[in-house]
Amino acid sequence: MTEDQQSPLFREEALQHYAESSVRGRLLQISPSWNRWVFWLLLAALVGGVVFVFVVQIDRWVSGPVVALTRSTAVAAFPRSLVQDASRASGVVPGQSIWVQFSGGQDRVAFEITETDPAGALPQGLLQRLKVVTVEEAHAAFLVVMAENPSMHDSSAAGEAEVNVGRRSLYEALRPGRSENSP
Repeated sequence: MTEDQQSPLFREEALQHYAESSVRGRLLQISPSWNRWVFWLLLAALVGGVVFVFVVQIDRWVSGPVVALTRSTAVAAFPRSLVQDASRASGVVPGQSIWVQFSGGQDRVAFEITETDPAGALPQGLLQRLKVVTVEEAHAAFLVVMAENPSMHDSSAAGEAEVNVGRRSLYEALRPGRSENSP
């Protein structure tokens, strides 16, 4: 075959068969029976997911530095902007538990809050970790709590504490436009 002669795209026999055939097949057949139940299944899953996001409540935790005063007493500080709630003065109250993990320790230990915003001097180690100079600055920016654990017999000098400051819906936690540090 030369370049002047080009072969046709389809064979002549195939074109004749197509032209003479009276039955045309369907290229795509979709059964409408499964479409109906898949639609309702997807709709139910979507509605269930939306309800889940609005109904499920999650705990809101805040962390901050902690310094041991004695073997059974510790002082912790939490940022006021994260702890305070519009509906109450503070999300942290005496009798509530805080979880403390001291430096070098592997286990978290529960302490019970005995006092919030205690008057008087704060340990120098706590002021250094908070990066403030005076007790007044510490009390202005942080909620300071005293906590005890009578069964605690040995601890390091410093560590991290966590406190549960309330609950909110999963939607509130995931809502766009809110930073990690907003209450």
